[in-house]
Amino acid sequence: MPQHDTRPEPDHQRVEDTVLDLLAEILYVERDTVRSDTEFTAQGLDSILAVEYLAQVHEALGVKVTLEELHDLGTPGALAARVRQAPAGTGAGHAPHREGREGAV
Repeated sequence: MPQHDTRPEPDHQRVEDTVLDLLAEILYVERDTVRSDTEFTAQGLDSILAVEYLAQVHEALGVKVTLEELHDLGTPGALAARVRQAPAGTGAGHAPHREGREGAV
């Protein structure tokens, strides 16, 4: 029986990486300190930072998410899933890679 590759598709991983990279950037923390499965608020994202974060997500991934949606989604992993499920033509998956702030703390 052939084995199936269980690694995520590159686009799937790129979206999640971008969501996490942007979160680390907005929070001024090292990238490895943000977690896909931890609530945004537990990671330090407040409503003021969330506005800027969502603007960056929209710029980087081409998908608009409201503050209410972000609150309902709760975690970066859920946000990444929402971005991946965005209707065709929203720009998701076609944005250029953004560089994070090196050494931001």
